[in-house]
Amino acid sequence: PLAAALAEARDAAGRVADSVLESDPASARLARSIRDDAARAADALSALPRSQADLALRILEGADAVLVLSPGASTAIPFDALFPAASTGDTPRRTLAFRAEELLSTAVASLVDTAQPIVVLTHTLPGRLLDAAGSAGSPAARGALGAALDRLALRGVTVAEWPVALDAARPARTRLAPDGDGRPVVWFCFGTEGASADAAARFDAYARAVGALIDEGERVVLSVAPSARPASGADDPVARALAGAGVLADTARPLVSRVRLPEGVGYDLSRVLGSANTQTPIGRAIDNLPVALTWMTPVRLAEGAAGAEILTVPDDGDTWAEAEWLGFAGAPDDRAWSAAEPPRPNPRFDDTEGPWPVAVAVERPGMGPQRLVVVGSPGWFFNRLAGRTTEIDGRTIAVYPGNLELLDAAVAWAAGRDDLIAAGAVARDTPRIGPMPDARLALIRWLIILGMPAATLLIGAALRQTLLR
Repeated sequence: PLAAALAEARDAAGRVADSVLESDPASARLARSIRDDAARAADALSALPRSQADLALRILEGADAVLVLSPGASTAIPFDALFPAASTGDTPRRTLAFRAEELLSTAVASLVDTAQPIVVLTHTLPGRLLDAAGSAGSPAARGALGAALDRLALRGVTVAEWPVALDAARPARTRLAPDGDGRPVVWFCFGTEGASADAAARFDAYARAVGALIDEGERVVLSVAPSARPASGADDPVARALAGAGVLADTARPLVSRVRLPEGVGYDLSRVLGSANTQTPIGRAIDNLPVALTWMTPVRLAEGAAGAEILTVPDDGDTWAEAEWLGFAGAPDDRAWSAAEPPRPNPRFDDTEGPWPVAVAVERPGMGPQRLVVVGSPGWFFNRLAGRTTEIDGRTIAVYPGNLELLDAAVAWAAGRDDLIAAGAVARDTPRIGPMPDARLALIRWLIILGMPAATLLIGAALRQTLLR
């Protein structure tokens, strides 16, 4: 409220200064001075991080909530999250207890665990995504990253931003953690090329930033996107930076799959992976959870690299890494599509021999140690995938719960907090059996309606024949 009042005073003083500029210059100077002071005060208040008490009050303003208090901090859990409306029906009591346990334990952990990492969003966008307090700075940013930001906030993670197009200088640790608390900093990097000269310049600046982070031993979670530069004989600077860390990203050839459509053969740039490498902490957290990826880039470990594959696309005979992908760069990446001139695998140029790793974790002992997580897919943490929900039996559930679990686990592992890696209750509560197609459901219904009576008649007839003999 105070920040809003100061902003209103700033605007009012500005209007007064404009209205009396010619008739009363002295009053105009005074009004401008008031306007400037109010603006500075409003900016300073807006830049203050929101306290746990403020977050709790914001929740209480909109709905009932359970407050979790400690001597130095507080947080809140919405009442509907603990006791969802749909739970009054057939939801098992153990499910409700487990959900409540997860929410309460997370809230308590956020109060007592002071070593939660700081995540710095490093990107190629021309503007900022976050406001000074680390929240989504616009409705568009909220619509793109709301699910990821909410998940990180639930875990007590501080989120900052480095828009390299606006500021070439890396944010100093003293700015990220003014209290000098020693929390690990994880640089969450994502960016794509663009056709314009401005977009290319922003991507080059981003690639230099990523290269510097890797070379200097920083903790990095990186999303890799396909690159058009290798097709023209140039190197992808991000792939070049990753090669120095022992990760070989084939950004020149994204994966495409041939699928069957009602109208014939189609093609798909997305894949939902349901299994992960359980020999890794991240893989154990997301195994058996649907993870949706689009525009997948194979990322392999170089010989001698100390790391492990997390997610792998199997070789099913209908998938390959396509070199001439620019011909369908405008195709939808969230559903299958058909084309008049479809892509065809060419072993001479394409990578037709799978399987293809699409997410890896690397640890470089000589760098601190440095930990990197590389996911060969752009935007897997955006709302369009990570925040997608559906309703089943009156309950709203995540369609791809593995995406946010991957975000949690990747950040925790890169930060060296392996103890924080575990599948949450929301993910474990997700049904493993997806919705059935209408045709299969109709077949099952007819089998139940007609099959069981028919089976009874046949058994009765067989018994009658046996008795008559």
